[in-house]
Amino acid sequence: MRTDVDLWSEYDLDSDSMARIHVAAQQVVSELDLELVLVRFVERAAALVGARRGAFGVLGRDGAFYRFVFYDEPGGEGLSPHSPFDGLHAGTRPRDAFVDGPHLRASVESGGTLVGTLFLAGPASGSFSREDDHLTRAFAGVGGVAIENARRYDDSARRIRSSLALSELSAELLAACSGEIYDAVARNVEAVVPSAFVTVVRPLPPGDQWRVEAAVGLNAPALLGGVYARKDSLAERAFASATLAVSSGPHEISVNGVASRFSCVIAVPLVTSEGVTAVIHFARGPGSPWFHDDELECLSDFGVRAGRVVESASTEFSRQRQAVVDERSRIARDLHDTVIQRLFAIGLNLQALGSVNPLLGSDIDVQTRQIDSAIIDLRSTVFELAHRASATAIDVRRRIIRLFTEYATNVEVVPHVTFRGPLDVVLPPGLADDIVAVVREAVSNIQRHAEGAAEKISVDIGGTGVQVVIDDIGAGIDPFAGPGGGMRNLSERARRRGGTFEVLRRSPQGTRVRWSVPLESEPGT
Repeated sequence: MRTDVDLWSEYDLDSDSMARIHVAAQQVVSELDLELVLVRFVERAAALVGARRGAFGVLGRDGAFYRFVFYDEPGGEGLSPHSPFDGLHAGTRPRDAFVDGPHLRASVESGGTLVGTLFLAGPASGSFSREDDHLTRAFAGVGGVAIENARRYDDSARRIRSSLALSELSAELLAACSGEIYDAVARNVEAVVPSAFVTVVRPLPPGDQWRVEAAVGLNAPALLGGVYARKDSLAERAFASATLAVSSGPHEISVNGVASRFSCVIAVPLVTSEGVTAVIHFARGPGSPWFHDDELECLSDFGVRAGRVVESASTEFSRQRQAVVDERSRIARDLHDTVIQRLFAIGLNLQALGSVNPLLGSDIDVQTRQIDSAIIDLRSTVFELAHRASATAIDVRRRIIRLFTEYATNVEVVPHVTFRGPLDVVLPPGLADDIVAVVREAVSNIQRHAEGAAEKISVDIGGTGVQVVIDDIGAGIDPFAGPGGGMRNLSERARRRGGTFEVLRRSPQGTRVRWSVPLESEPGT
């Protein structure tokens, strides 16, 4: 590490100045946390030349500053409310950076690359000297070394976290069902780069909206299952270009009428061999540092690698589903070719005995009818086995039960969940996802607006339709009030499938939410 005299040999510094730099340098280069290094660097630089204010502008790949680290003298007695750094903003280029009044500035290089500019202002003595300028430039070299060390450490730690997250994602997906893929992605990617929240969104048919498939962090329960417009969204930029997209400044995300404001948001495409299948959002709250270039590069790489893991898991899910279908077909054939034929033969033999011995005729007729009934039941089973093409219904059960397992941790009354009807029928594409999303959105709205909890949830699948009914025991959602964002989403989901959505009062209190659609419906526009 270059912290010795050779680092400052080009400057005209006496031994006292070099000793002061050496002490300040040790306080900076001893840190490995990048954020702390930047803060310490500006503080020590200001103290070194008697500056009451300091700033360090961090450069992005486009050559413009994307964030600043500021320092004001502790206490601030006598400091003007007007900062000399008011002219420094994200997006400013070094040559255009304006600082009011007497100040010093020095470029900072790390690993041979220009990474930022150090600004010092408000000299305690009223002005800066030539020696102060040399001290600032010399100390900028120290900052470059410290930043390089911290970035290397940070990058190494981040790569380790990324590898661990991918390993855990792979292991988790092996045990998950297909509906849990994006939940697993969100949970594991959260550990890679510090963020206020992480969401995974997918296009919602017919293609003009995004649906939040998974969310972790700030406002996660309110965001889950929500939809918002694709047009002009950050996610759309990432989806269309198959590359990472970054907000140019503070960014607001509004889903289901819930608006969340962040200092910076990035959208990372989840890339598979068939293209982009989903987009991952990462966001940091107001006042938090922007994502720096090393983090962006890591997340972009994670999106590609995670896409491969998800694709591999999806392929395995398909293989397992096909294996189940093949096994059910084999069982159906065996039942039809052996068991039913043998029962049929036994029935014929009994009828033959009845004709020989009329005294047993009535008893044999009873047994024969029971055999006929068993044959009918077996044929129904054969039909279901032969036509059961996927594990969608099982996924629906698991996902709803899993949803309420998480929901139960936040409420005193655990809802009673029932499933009725032949859930093993083949559901149309997307309908299973809609059923889970409807339950999630309805329960979320009950929590927010009804001041209560869901008491009963039922999912009924009949011969022609699917009905989801949710009863709550709260104050009730006024059915005559204008629909909020979540209720509009439920109504829109029903409308697109040619179904109905109702919000009804219960007596003596509470609300009933009923969502019904035809079983063979396809989402329209």
